[in-house]
Amino acid sequence: MPDGDSIAGYRLTGRSRMGEVGTWFDAIGPDGTRGGALTLDPRSMSAPGARERVVAEVTADRRLAQSGLTGLMPIVDLVAARGEVWLLAGRPATPSLAELMAGRPGVPPPDAGSAATVLVETAQTLLAVHAAGLAHGALHAGTVVIGEDGTAVLAERGLALALRGERPSPDRDLAAWGLR
Repeated sequence: MPDGDSIAGYRLTGRSRMGEVGTWFDAIGPDGTRGGALTLDPRSMSAPGARERVVAEVTADRRLAQSGLTGLMPIVDLVAARGEVWLLAGRPATPSLAELMAGRPGVPPPDAGSAATVLVETAQTLLAVHAAGLAHGALHAGTVVIGEDGTAVLAERGLALALRGERPSPDRDLAAWGLR
């Protein structure tokens, strides 16, 4: 996607990275703040019921955010544009923890203290997600995003499972992570 294209008022900057369920773009929101835009994989979105399941997961995330949970990527909107489905976020989806661990030019990888903070923040968010009866699903260093302030947020919560038509559950998360 070329620099300067826009989706629902979000101007894409041209910087992008592959996510679990599509491609993330850094974007500038209508109010001038930095944000993110995720274009969902069109093949996955064509599965029967995929749109409805994605809407349900986005609605659940917004409900969690309204209740005060800050550890999830803040979702501004879910829109269809140019024949694609886009998730618009209130903060950039870069850098991911994977990008930081791989070493970005001019950005040192996390030190032990920073890594511990990321683990604690991620665990606290997962506990809140599980307490709400939800699951994250595809949790790895590519779905943990580190903000400019150093805080960790989880991106793409529940989307991979929704696109595959699988029922998310906390027990499934725990089993996938070898904890059950």
